[in-house]
Amino acid sequence: MTISLEKKRIIYSNKFTEEEITKAYKVGVMGWSSIGFDEKLAREKLYDIFVELRKKHKSTISIVSGWSNIGIPKIATELAKEFGFICVGFSAESVLQYDLCEVDVGYIVGKNFGDESESFIKYIDEVIKLGGGLQSENEVNLAIESNKKVTSCILDKILK
Repeated sequence: MTISLEKKRIIYSNKFTEEEITKAYKVGVMGWSSIGFDEKLAREKLYDIFVELRKKHKSTISIVSGWSNIGIPKIATELAKEFGFICVGFSAESVLQYDLCEVDVGYIVGKNFGDESESFIKYIDEVIKLGGGLQSENEVNLAIESNKKVTSCILDKILK
């Protein structure tokens, strides 16, 4: 494992070259980082989107998500592995208090959730949003302001 503190980047695997990681088409996936939504439906929607991504982009694809091992970040990382995409965790230091997804590369930016949003949007080429709260909405707005492609799927919370 290589740690670059000035970039706050951690490389966890050697499956991909530095060039593949750098040149990959980067897709940010955001949404509920909790339970209480239709996970089966979310997985189906994301699977279909990933199939289309693979058809459109012949280059290496990187799926960049919030790194926590729950909710949409977990589903995105699991599916990314199935598709052979690079898995990237991108979050604030606060995420380190939770169980993390196994990723190829991780980035820590800022201390509290939301501190990483601007850097996250600058890092990615496209956004996929499945449900989510205020932080997801803020990041979508940043993506729109930055002229990034945004795919948004309605995924309601299930009230119990």
